[in-house]
Amino acid sequence: MNEALARIEWVYAADGAEDLRDRYDVWAEVYDRHVQEALGYTGAQRTAAELARLLPASVRVLDAGAGTGLVGAALNALGFSRICAVDLSPRMIGQARAKAVYDGHVVADIGHPLPFGPEFDAVIACGVFTIGHAPARAIGNLLDVLRPDGLLCLTLRADSTAVRFHEELSRLVALKRATRPEFFPSFRCFSEDTGSTSLQIVLCRRPGSGDIGP
Repeated sequence: MNEALARIEWVYAADGAEDLRDRYDVWAEVYDRHVQEALGYTGAQRTAAELARLLPASVRVLDAGAGTGLVGAALNALGFSRICAVDLSPRMIGQARAKAVYDGHVVADIGHPLPFGPEFDAVIACGVFTIGHAPARAIGNLLDVLRPDGLLCLTLRADSTAVRFHEELSRLVALKRATRPEFFPSFRCFSEDTGSTSLQIVLCRRPGSGDIGP
């Protein structure tokens, strides 16, 4: 196993949010080199392109689990400039800040209620709902910071590890906290010679007044 793949397995094995934060702090300086250059990661660009297909670049976006800012950079290249980054790791946020594509940088755990009101038109969360990372309850926390009719665009692994996230989405739909999600075909997120992980983009919205029945 190459060094970059070994580091991914290492963060997957984190024991809780504090351990995950500490592991990403260690990884932050070389994260982009490992993930983009060594592994050919395409998840950030694919997810950003899907958001751009649906919304104008003038909207306010929260990049949840922003990491070093790969999604923010991809959105910025598509014309988005009103982007706030939130991540658990201070050093990952430091790398994101250096890219100069965000207008806000917040260190916070999305597994807990976030320090925002319902102020975003969209939330994007790429590579966040995966093994050993954000808990399923974080989906509800992200919906809470959306304006009515706001869009949540997230990725899930296209395998059995995503079951708990599918179940949480169904629960939120039943509670009328989310619209019925739309699932897109899965895609390989790393180059063919470095890994077989596939991701699936999932879209749902925070219901607007017209979506809430008696």
